[in-house]
This record gives sequence, C-alpha cells and structure tokens, in this order.
Amino acid sequence: MKNISLCIVNFALCIIFTSCSYIEQYIKEHESEGIIASIGNSHLYKEDIANLVPLGTNTTDSIAIIDAYIQRWATNILIYDNAMRNVSNQAEINKMVEDYRRTITIHYYKQEMVNEKVKIPTDKETIEFYENNKNLFLLKHPIAKGALIKIPNNIKTDKIEHKFKNLKNIEEIEKYALQYAKDYQLFTEHWRQIDEIIDIKSSNLKINKPGYYEEKDSANNTLINIVEYINQGEVAPIEMIMEEVRSTLYNQQKMKYLDNFNNEIYDYAVKHNKIKFN
Repeated sequence: MKNISLCIVNFALCIIFTSCSYIEQYIKEHESEGIIASIGNSHLYKEDIANLVPLGTNTTDSIAIIDAYIQRWATNILIYDNAMRNVSNQAEINKMVEDYRRTITIHYYKQEMVNEKVKIPTDKETIEFYENNKNLFLLKHPIAKGALIKIPNNIKTDKIEHKFKNLKNIEEIEKYALQYAKDYQLFTEHWRQIDEIIDIKSSNLKINKPGYYEEKDSANNTLINIVEYINQGEVAPIEMIMEEVRSTLYNQQKMKYLDNFNNEIYDYAVKHNKIKFN
C-alpha cells in the first residue's frame, strides 16, 4: 500500500468501504502515529474515535459505526477542499471569519474581565437594592400562602373542616389527607401562584384575599385556606424573588462595568495618540 492518502480519497469519493481488512492494514501501518485515515495533510486519529462506540456494542455494529464516521469525516474534508478551489468569494469569506474571530475573542475577553472584577452581590446588597427599586419587582400573577385539600364527596369532611379552617394540628390533617384526600397541598411557609393552586379556568372560586374557601362539584369537595395573599401588580416579597433580585443587580453592575471599561479603553487610546483622526 504505497499511496495511502490516494486510496482514502478514492474510498471517500465512492462513499463505501469495500474491505474491513483495508482499514485494519492502514491502522497497523500508522499505529505508532495514531493515524487511522489521511487525506493530504488532514489526519483522523485513534483518539478521535476512542469514545465513538458504546460499551457492549457487537463487532459488526462497531465496524459499521466507525465506517460511517470515517465516511463523514472524509467526505467533509473532500468537499471543503473542493470548495476552497472553486468558491470565488474567498476574500468575503475571510473577512467574515475575521469579523467572527474578533467578535468571539472580544466576548471571551470581556467575560473574563467581568468574572474577575464584578462580584456576586451579597444578601445585604441584594436586599438594599430591592428596597430602593421595588417598582422593578411587581407581581404578574397573584400569590398566596395556605393549604388545600380535595376530598371525594362520599367522604364526610365534618371532622377535618374545623382543623383545616384554623390550620391547627397539621399532623392530624396530614394523616387524614393521606387516608382520604385526592389532593393535598400545604404551602403555609412559601408563596404559590393562585393558578398553581387551583385550575382557575375550570373553578368558580375567586380567590382574592386571605380566608377560607370551599368548592363542591359532582365528584369532590375542595377546601382551601388562604392565610396570606398578595395581588398582581403589587410588590413581590423578597423571600420569593431573592435570586431574581440578585441577578438583576449583578447584571446592572456588569453593564456599568463594561460601559466604563469601553470608555476607559477608548479614552486611553485617544490620550496616547493610538487613534489617528483624518
């Protein structure tokens, strides 16, 4: 096999492997280099296909997977080589490549500078920002704290209603829910959107303030106890949106830093005559 590269080119143009022994022989001849296929100065190495075949794959399927990969690799190289010889607007392509290289390089450079210079806001800074900018954090949906229990109509609710109205003896309520309830939600310690608590499209309930609500349909009796309520358009509680506030503050600090960074770079260049104006 005196001209390996030429053979691989011919193989790729045909898009078919005529002999697995050909591949095996090529790999043996180039084993010390780790090369398993070449086209001109382009090489495919063992490490490129090291993790290609899943563990446990049989020999036939393994060969098919590797064959297909080498075909795609070779075809890609060949098409690119043909394109380089035949595409006329290389200057335009080179400019686009250079523009992209400049853009992506600047992006990564600025990101590194931001990571180094802009720190994640502390809890104290975040809360202070929230207090001074509450208008940025208005609720788009009403939220509430409370509890819900849905019980089939054939089960009497007399024993649980009093406890549920006062949300006392939570352990007893939960034991009852475990035995009888179709749905049980306890959210007295965290905020929930109203439309996450009930299906507001199918329900006749109008939950708009703290209180006890009850709804019966042909199958179930739903009891809801709302202990806290905040309407849409009002300021969201900090404990619910702490990370959102922190992210907003961080992004503002990042944009401020980048604006200053851009101005400093430009002002320095002007001051030291690095920019020539005509």
